[in-house]
Amino acid sequence: MTLLRLRLPAALPSIFAALRILAPSALLGAMVAEWVVSGGGSVS
Repeated sequence: MTLLRLRLPAALPSIFAALRILAPSALLGAMVAEWVVSGGGSVS
């Protein structure tokens, strides 16, 4: 109960700051993975 009432609200600014950094990185990683799997645009 202490976790939900005290620690989680106190940690929310750090959690949202991490999401602001990691969300674009995850999107970029997904784009690069799709590019690598598709063959990198090279003609076979």
